[in-house]
Parts: sequence; structure tokens; C-alpha cells
Amino acid sequence: MSEPEDRSPLDLLCDLLVYAPVGFAFEAPKLLPELATKGRDQVATARSVGQLVVRQAGIRLGPLVGSMLSGVLSGLVGDDGDGPAGDAAPAGADDALPASVREGAVTDGRATSGDPSLAAVANDAGDAPSVEALAIPHYDSLAASQVVGRLGALSEDELEAVAAYELAHRGRRTILHRTEQLLARAHGRA
Repeated sequence: MSEPEDRSPLDLLCDLLVYAPVGFAFEAPKLLPELATKGRDQVATARSVGQLVVRQAGIRLGPLVGSMLSGVLSGLVGDDGDGPAGDAAPAGADDALPASVREGAVTDGRATSGDPSLAAVANDAGDAPSVEALAIPHYDSLAASQVVGRLGALSEDELEAVAAYELAHRGRRTILHRTEQLLARAHGRA
């Protein structure tokens, strides 16, 4: 059935208001399940794409937002001792540290605890890995609390690399103490 190309507006209006609804009424039982399946597939695809976008945004923006928040919070509360090793810590800050860190040894001018595994890392700190070689992405933009939260998932070699890098660069006691704990646990010392 071919229809002529030059149809009147009245014919088009009848198609739209009469014939199409009648045709749909007869075809609906066959079309609805197919349309519902196509709709579910489209929604699932859109959901997957949305989750991917949110995940990627979190990966890229998380360190930036975290460092901005830590900067704002440290400005409100004062320095938390996460600065470079040469910075003065707030009064009484050392009292919160474990004795092993307070009474730590000094290797090549860098503070280390008395733990042999961390002391060995300190001896190799001159050969510290580059920041790109660390298992924690965007390491330099993270606050100590953010780094500490990621240390538990690292292997011994990755922990030693983080400790060596930290000793060679910023010397943040929080990170060094946690790597010491995790390395001691890995070596069977509690």
C-alpha cells in the first residue's frame, strides 16, 4: 500500500488522531513488552554511564577537594604538624605521639623511630622513589590523614617506598608512624 506524497492536512490529522491510536490499540499487546525491555536497557546504560562519570570525577577531584578542605580546616584550627620536618610542631604535639617516635633515632638528619624496618628505610632514603612511583596517586597533594587512610591496602614494598619518600621529603610523623606499625605487623612484631 503506497500512499501519495501530497496528502491533505485533513488526511494527516485523521492519521494522527484516529488511525494511529486504533493501530496502536491492536498492536499494544505485542509492542509494550518490547518497548519496556528497550526502556530498561536504556535506563541501565544511562545508570552505568552516570556511575562511571561520578567515579571518575571522584578520582580526579577527590584529592583536590581533600587538600582544599584540609587547608581550610588547618587554617581554622591551626597547624597540625603535617608540615615539612623542619617546621615547629604545636606545643604539646609530641605528647600525642608514641614513645618510639618521640625518642626516635636520627638518620642522615631525618627523624625515624627505633623500629629496625623503618630505620632500614631511612638508610635508603637517599634512594627514595619518585612520587610517580608511589602506589598512592596524587601523593603530594594529600594531607597526612588521607595518606594514612590508604596505607593499609599497600604491600610491604609499597609501604617501604612511601616511608622512604616521606623521609626524604616532608617527614610527616603521622605517616611514618603508621608505616612503621604496618611494617612491624607484616614482619610479625606487634
